[in-house]
Amino acid sequence: MLDYSLDKDMAKNFILFFEEDGDNIKVNLASGEDYPVPNTEENKKHLLEVMEQQVDNAWRFESKQQKEKKSAKNWLIYDGVFLLFNAIMMIVNPSLLTGIAIGCFVIAGTGNLLRYKNCNKNLKDLEKHEVFLRNNKRINEYLNRGNEEIKDKTLNPVKKEETNTILNINDIHNMSYENVTRILSDIDRDEKFGIARPKVLSKKYLPNSTKE
Repeated sequence: MLDYSLDKDMAKNFILFFEEDGDNIKVNLASGEDYPVPNTEENKKHLLEVMEQQVDNAWRFESKQQKEKKSAKNWLIYDGVFLLFNAIMMIVNPSLLTGIAIGCFVIAGTGNLLRYKNCNKNLKDLEKHEVFLRNNKRINEYLNRGNEEIKDKTLNPVKKEETNTILNINDIHNMSYENVTRILSDIDRDEKFGIARPKVLSKKYLPNSTKE
């Protein structure tokens, strides 16, 4: 996930994603640090729980990004209006001052456009994780009842091993929002058309919440 922390202190303990590396797990933090921990199932479970809590507690970050996005959009409109006005003035009555003004508004507009795009990217990433958490059970059940072609097509972005096809919140770090919602669209179609897919017998393919 992207960085939803609100300050530098929070970033020191904000998990972006983690990677298994032999006997260790390398936890990538928002501060740019790597935090190595022993590679155990218990530690992975705790890390996943922390990441889920980060998404649940990101409402302040979301609110801040929404305000920032709205502000950037408003300034983009102002920049566009004044840029257009000065461009007309440059045609009617060219002057050095008008040329300087145009340059300033172009720079300001570019900055606000980048600010808008960054906020949109952050909000889309947060929404992706929220959508996944709300539909975690449905997604995993669908993937594990589907045929190998469906699994390969869906799991390819996260490079999951064949022996462990369960998607968790850490796995979707490299998945797009569109990829996650596409899975849900396929699930909805199956339910609407009454499509039955063969179940995978091994429990290792089922979500944790469905295991006995």
